[in-house]
Amino acid sequence: MFFVLSKIFGILVQPSHWLGFLILATAISLLLRWNRAARSFAVAAALLLVLASFLAVPLARDLEDRYPRPPWPAHVDGILVLGSGFDTALFRARGVPQSNEGIWRVEAGFAAARRYPGARLVFSGGSGALGGSPFPESGTARYVFMELGQDPKLLVLETRSRNTYENILFSKGLVKPRPGEVWLPESGTEHIAVIRTT
Repeated sequence: MFFVLSKIFGILVQPSHWLGFLILATAISLLLRWNRAARSFAVAAALLLVLASFLAVPLARDLEDRYPRPPWPAHVDGILVLGSGFDTALFRARGVPQSNEGIWRVEAGFAAARRYPGARLVFSGGSGALGGSPFPESGTARYVFMELGQDPKLLVLETRSRNTYENILFSKGLVKPRPGEVWLPESGTEHIAVIRTT
């Protein structure tokens, strides 16, 4: 139930979705000749676009710039790449990986794996689709990492997770990190968050 509610919440809070809803409402109002409502929805859509451009983007940049990148640790035991980045249905249909806006996670994870060639590289991803998917993202990730030259002995694939909470939960159960090990999230090439296991 929590998974379903989290997906619905994620859809509702994204400004881009609200912009789409407002444009759709404008179009429907115009078709029904509700001119006053159409004007209201169009003005709301324009205001949302302006606010997102002039407020949200600078605020996000300020938060990103506020935390300088720490140095790379001397030793890393593992790198965790959270699911996202692939359209698994298209990969199954065409045999060629199809990426989406989350592909940066895979790129950052592989870059960290090259920096630490002895570290385990864990890709955690089943399907984050609300209706589920018969093909986990980890299947596409295996293909991509192998094409990039990742050592298969150090690659671990977690196939059941549907969200970030399950990414962490199932990956921890799969790799069983020992006390004192150092792990990096996939964002290690930008903002390193060293996780020391206890």
